[in-house]
Amino acid sequence: MWGCDLKFDFPVIKLLDYQKVSSRPAAWNNNPFAVIIQAHLLVIENRKDLESLFEKKFELVKQLYTAGYNRQDILALFRFIDWLISLPGSYEKLFWDNLEKYEKERKMPYVTSVERIGVEKGIQKGMQQGMQQGMQQGTQKALIRMLEKKFGSVPNDIKSSLQQADEEQLLSWVEQTLTATTIGDVFGN
Repeated sequence: MWGCDLKFDFPVIKLLDYQKVSSRPAAWNNNPFAVIIQAHLLVIENRKDLESLFEKKFELVKQLYTAGYNRQDILALFRFIDWLISLPGSYEKLFWDNLEKYEKERKMPYVTSVERIGVEKGIQKGMQQGMQQGMQQGTQKALIRMLEKKFGSVPNDIKSSLQQADEEQLLSWVEQTLTATTIGDVFGN
């Protein structure tokens, strides 16, 4: 309006434009984005060749130790690389074994086996808790359906009690539902 113009220009950058630059470790000096670009390029170039992806990931992580980064930066970049370049079980175990051996040789245990084991235990514990919650929710739904089939609609206060109950209590109510003549008999009312 009245000859005014508002214009934005943004430079366009493609990761593939950095293939030659990012492959040189010298380009990494104090530039964590070069490492991130390198990790992305490795995934793009090797996504169909697991053996090559494993080897390149390990070489990339080894270069973190020699590029002059401090421990905190190495850990942050490592976590990103490990998230981005995920390997199947056998390769993942081999990667961790090789990394542990490499760290011992260099006497630089940044990503310790204790951290790795802690992460694995955390994942296992989370899976167990998720399975337990899923089973409990399944029991709650099954009990509500049983009560509805046998006694009609289930009051909200009973549904609320079901959500607060533990697995043992839910199973007790399931058993009581089989022989009860009223919904109150199930819950001791």
